[in-house]
Amino acid sequence: MNLYTNMQIRRDRLARDLEEVEAKLDLAHGFGDDEYEEHAVIRFDKTLGYTHATYAYAAIKCKGYWYISGPVGGGKAFTWEELIAWLLGGTPTRELWRVDTYIEISRED
Repeated sequence: MNLYTNMQIRRDRLARDLEEVEAKLDLAHGFGDDEYEEHAVIRFDKTLGYTHATYAYAAIKCKGYWYISGPVGGGKAFTWEELIAWLLGGTPTRELWRVDTYIEISRED
């Protein structure tokens, strides 16, 4: 492999990497700023890289931080920016749903 071919391979790889970063940046902008009220709940699917399995998650906003359901969140408090970065890591999450209908569940005594 000569120097020209090696440089072309590097350029091609950098161009692909740049396209991926720009696509993730577009997704991040699409999610917008954290304008959710306290106790807001969002729902999303996340494909985990090591298993390629897709799981459903929810996150709740409490005291300005987001907490993700399941073992992935581990009880960690995420800022909005950290949550979006996690959503875009690996296989990017492309859709968020805001939960806006609540039905009270009460036990009969």
